[in-house]
Amino acid sequence: MNQKRLRLLQGIAAISILATSGIFITNGRPPFEATSIGFFLGGYAFLGIAAILLVYWGFRSFIDGNVNQKRLHLLQGIAAISILATIVVFVTNGRPPFEAILNGFFLGGYSFLGMAAIVLACWGFQSLINSEE
Repeated sequence: MNQKRLRLLQGIAAISILATSGIFITNGRPPFEATSIGFFLGGYAFLGIAAILLVYWGFRSFIDGNVNQKRLHLLQGIAAISILATIVVFVTNGRPPFEAILNGFFLGGYSFLGMAAIVLACWGFQSLINSEE
């Protein structure tokens, strides 16, 4: 496991929870309530930051030296399926073909970005576990 990345995630978790607790204490909440809220909301803040880091690490593992062709084909397939499925949904709901194509590329592109982020986060998690830095 990559110890540097693991320590970074641990530090982000601690800062997220402590900062959130501190904000609620300075706003007049009792310490126990502020700590409870800090763990809850600070945990959500940590999850968001960790997701961004995992996507970044996944992207870096995707382009290490040269582009991994298997991963590139996977992303291309996800893009094609996202766009085509969105076009089919609009056509089956009675939209004109041109409008369905425009909406398919627009909304299918957003769908692809969401799925690509999930795939990149998975690759980032793999690189976190598998690397020995």
